[in-house]
Amino acid sequence: MTHRVATPPTVLVVDDSRDFVNVISRFLLRRGMRVLTAYSGRECLEQVCRHAIDVIILDVMMPGMSGLEVCTALRQTPAGRSIPVILLTARDDLKTRLAGVELGISEYMVKPVQSHELLARVQTQVEVSRHMRMLDDALSSVGSLYGTA
Repeated sequence: MTHRVATPPTVLVVDDSRDFVNVISRFLLRRGMRVLTAYSGRECLEQVCRHAIDVIILDVMMPGMSGLEVCTALRQTPAGRSIPVILLTARDDLKTRLAGVELGISEYMVKPVQSHELLARVQTQVEVSRHMRMLDDALSSVGSLYGTA
């Protein structure tokens, strides 16, 4: 019987606060995750094009390109379309929450976050992401068998 070794999940942490990114990154690294970082929306989109990412933790309020604008851009790219996004913000208002829902975010959390709640949400979204990837692969295989892929 062969056992498949699970690769550690890859989480992209995006925030213009380097201190926040460092704290969250260290926390996730200690839990066995692979962590990529970005400090702007543009950097986030570049990381998504270069790496297979399981989950994005994304700040809303960033200079240049807001987290909501990043979500819009992600949903328009093949590489970013299906990546679960955990939107993190200091803003706890209905307008921002609804905008996130309309953009297809997976989770919405208000700063300051409880580390163990964030970990639970990340782990849940990793499972969702990996199951969706397996489903996409299976559908592609079936499509290629029938010449529709």
